[in-house]
Amino acid sequence: MAVLDENRHLVQNVKVGAHPFAVALDELTDKIYVTNQDDNTLSVIDGKMNGVTTIAVGTMPNGVAVDATRNRIYVANALDGGLTVVDGATLRTESIVVDQFPFTVAVNTRTNRVYLGNEQNGMITVVNGATHEVQSVTAGAAVANVSVDTVRNRIYVADETTGDVLVMDGETQAVTSVEPGGDFVQEVLVNPLTNVVYAMNPMKKTVTVFAGAPGHLAYEELKLF
Repeated sequence: MAVLDENRHLVQNVKVGAHPFAVALDELTDKIYVTNQDDNTLSVIDGKMNGVTTIAVGTMPNGVAVDATRNRIYVANALDGGLTVVDGATLRTESIVVDQFPFTVAVNTRTNRVYLGNEQNGMITVVNGATHEVQSVTAGAAVANVSVDTVRNRIYVADETTGDVLVMDGETQAVTSVEPGGDFVQEVLVNPLTNVVYAMNPMKKTVTVFAGAPGHLAYEELKLF
């Protein structure tokens, strides 16, 4: 894994596990978490010294998300249908059975809810971070990515099959609207401060920009290159 400075200059290459896939940062503890798909591990990097600690997680770890409020790290393990919960202080782990092929994960630090997207059956799994209770919500056809607006308690779901972005109410878990995200939308990100949503379409090399719930602005499609 490459470490860059603020000027995008290479500072150091840090050796992690086999086939690193996803990365998440805890700004409070200055720890970086990297999932390694081929050896079923999570690399924990000390942001100050760039030292690496490796821990075992589930089978084929994909997405990783950090709850900086509670110092918990969540890893979606695609092939065993599990969610690994890591205590950031002790690096002790526990596993929660969720659904088949969980691919992406996001956390709402205000409500202590974890959201996993299933790329194969289009389900969203909602996990209570305190009790580990699991609920499943039907979302789209193939969930590629999930993003959380912690201010408005809205969850944005990218459906790569339909090209839509689904909006879910975090309180009722109901899908309240479906927005056009573009062909084969792969990533969705929401800025809670501005309530603006960005959907990435790699096939068209565009980003679709629109206002989040409950208001709506005109859609704008930006060409990347």
